[in-house]
Parts: sequence; C-alpha cells; structure tokens
Amino acid sequence: MARTKQTWGDARAEIYALLRENEDESPYWTPTLLLQLLNECRDELDMHLAETFESYNILSVTTSIVADQSHYSVPNDCNRLLHVSRLFPDSGYEVPLERLDRWTEPTVSPGGSGATSGDYLPTYTLEDRWVRLDPVPGAAITDGLKLHYERGLSKIDSDDDEVLLPAWPFICESLLKYMVACSAYEVEGAIGSNQPGYYQSLLKKRDDLMEKLEMYAETRSFGKVYSTRYRQGD
Repeated sequence: MARTKQTWGDARAEIYALLRENEDESPYWTPTLLLQLLNECRDELDMHLAETFESYNILSVTTSIVADQSHYSVPNDCNRLLHVSRLFPDSGYEVPLERLDRWTEPTVSPGGSGATSGDYLPTYTLEDRWVRLDPVPGAAITDGLKLHYERGLSKIDSDDDEVLLPAWPFICESLLKYMVACSAYEVEGAIGSNQPGYYQSLLKKRDDLMEKLEMYAETRSFGKVYSTRYRQGD
C-alpha cells in the first residue's frame, strides 16, 4: 500500500507528543501557535530545498496565443517565472524565447507586426503578473506558449491540509515535526520545568535529519557543483 502524506491534524498530534503535551489538556503551546511555527518552518525548508535540489518544484503550463493579444497571465501559484518557450504543436519543437526588458516602448517591433503562426518568435517581458509578447501576435496559435516557473508555497490553514508538497521527500515530514518542536521550545519561557537536556536531544535529532536530507539531495542533483563559498576582498 502506498504511503500517504500526513495532514496537519495528524502531524500536530505527534508534535505535541514530542513536546510532552496533550492538546486536550490546555497545553502551553496552543494549536494556533504551532500552526504559525509550522508555516514558518515550511518556508525555511522550502528555501533550503530550492537551493539544494536541482529542478526543485519547477512546473510548466501551456497556453494558447491569441491574435492581437500581447499580455498573458502567469499561474496563480507562480513564485518566480524562469523562462518562456514558443511551442510548435505540429512538429513538437519547443524554442526558448529571449527575455528583453525595456524601459521605453520599442520604435520597431522585431519580426514585424502581425507575425504569422509559422514564423512567430517574439521576445517577452515580465510585467507584474503578466508576460508581454513583442511583437503582438497577428494570428491565433493553439497551445503555442509554454511558461516554466517555480511554484510558490501556500500556507497550511486546515487540519486536512497535507504538510508536504508533492515534490518533497518523505524525510521532510519527520524533519518538519522536529523543526516545529524545537521552534516551540525557543518561544520565550517555554522550556519551564522541562529538562534542558531533552531540548538538546530534539535539536540533535533535527540536525541529524537535516544532514540526511542534504545527503539525499546530493545523490539526486546532477547539474550543480557544490563548493565552499568565498567572499571577495578577503
């Protein structure tokens, strides 16, 4: 049977167990506080995975080119547009388009206005949540444009929400719970009568899981070169 990813309701119960608390007995850490800490930890982990994993959380969407329409909206979950391609459905070719950022309107449109569907290779500019094509297409092209983008991370707000994104390996599930538990202990005055040594054991487990995640990532990232960073001027 395939393993399913945990929902926030199930994960929260395990976090309370790590904190040696019972959610039904007026715990020191409220569910609202733990939810806030979870979303903060997910943001942190998402940034780490984006840096570590090659092609992490990269999606693409195909849209049709509309005659005399210059602007096309990016997907709602787009965090960063990576590049735009022109698709040729008949041949199956995909040609990356050149990004050209302009501060003023061009006096001459490259390729001429009203380019036909067969030879249309525009440049593009990103304007807020829109991709602007130049020159403006003169003919409609079904499935003629492809947007490649990095998906943004949505917040968890319901017990039924899954804590992991589809692209996240399962080890992140355990890592997130320890990250939240450690963050909970870092709330001012939270350690209280608990043994400081227990908090240290949570930190060690969190760091061990993070190290295993990084080892896992190195075996599955082929296009990046990992090295020690340096600072110019030293």
